[in-house]
Amino acid sequence: MEVVRYCKLKGTKFIVASGAKDPLHLRPAKVREALMVLLGMPNGVASEYLNEKFS
Repeated sequence: MEVVRYCKLKGTKFIVASGAKDPLHLRPAKVREALMVLLGMPNGVASEYLNEKFS
């Protein structure tokens, strides 16, 4: 959470990656969305981003 706060303070973009090579090893979309919201991204933006990147 400190890293996320620092990125926001400095206006730096950040991504959260699992490092999984196989799509079946990724967490479900709802869990990824919840993680993005927990890290401070607005709910609508998080779901929109996931729909855009992973559909």
